[in-house]
Amino acid sequence: AEGYPISDQYSGFRSYETQAKLYQDYVNQDGKEAADRYSARPGYSEHQTGLAFDLIGTDGDLVTEEKAAQWLLDHAADYGFVVRYLKGKEKETGYMAEEWHL
Repeated sequence: AEGYPISDQYSGFRSYETQAKLYQDYVNQDGKEAADRYSARPGYSEHQTGLAFDLIGTDGDLVTEEKAAQWLLDHAADYGFVVRYLKGKEKETGYMAEEWHL
């Protein structure tokens, strides 16, 4: 995307079981209240529908670089995507901003 270091790897579909394990790992690591801000409970994840994915940079981490995130926000719709969890909308969505989540 416009010269940003985005890899061809991404986190896409997750089964209920995979989401349950991921969520429980986050709860064990950070506590339930914190985990609920950045991870959907099993049965509620957009990844389980197969309609969402997280972009991963060439460094292997989620795409969080500010310029790349702004490019995604400006151009995601041009390619049929929506950035779901926006900065400043945490109260409405219940989740922290996720620039990488389409």
